[in-house]
Amino acid sequence: TAIHYLVAHSDEYSVDKNWVFVGGQSAGSIAALCTAYLSQKNANNYFENIADDLGNFDTGSTAEWNYKLRGIISMWGAFINPEIITSSTALPTIFFQGAKDHTVPFNAAHIARCSTSTLLYGTYPLYNRLKELNQTAIAHVDPNGDHGVFTNDFRVKNILCFLNDVKHGKKKQEYLLGEKDNCN
Repeated sequence: TAIHYLVAHSDEYSVDKNWVFVGGQSAGSIAALCTAYLSQKNANNYFENIADDLGNFDTGSTAEWNYKLRGIISMWGAFINPEIITSSTALPTIFFQGAKDHTVPFNAAHIARCSTSTLLYGTYPLYNRLKELNQTAIAHVDPNGDHGVFTNDFRVKNILCFLNDVKHGKKKQEYLLGEKDNCN
């Protein structure tokens, strides 16, 4: 809904509707991944009565939705099922996560290790799914890190390189352990 609002007011906010990226940290990253990949139909399959509780996010004026999502920035995020991502929906993605994240799963687990919550898939399976679909995927992984890894400077530098590579159509698939740059 926020993206729909921004593109509907693109002139006012100087938004280039052909180059929209979504990203976030932790829950914000989960929201970004859902924004990119979760249709109302899939949401209804995973979350009973979600449209009744939160409204249908596929409603509204499609003329206002005329935008192109170009990529995702996922910092300590996860998604409900990598198999929902298809070759026609896969987007270039840069990931940052600790392999020992106890809040959001790095592999597949329940969020915050709460067995009654929805099973989520973190950086490792999402990276592998995008790689399988031959899409740009860059994973920055701290092998001993928990939640909230890497400095702001490191993340910003590598995100800017990622955005530049996407802009220029440069495809990459890199799984980087520790503080290794994806800039080259």
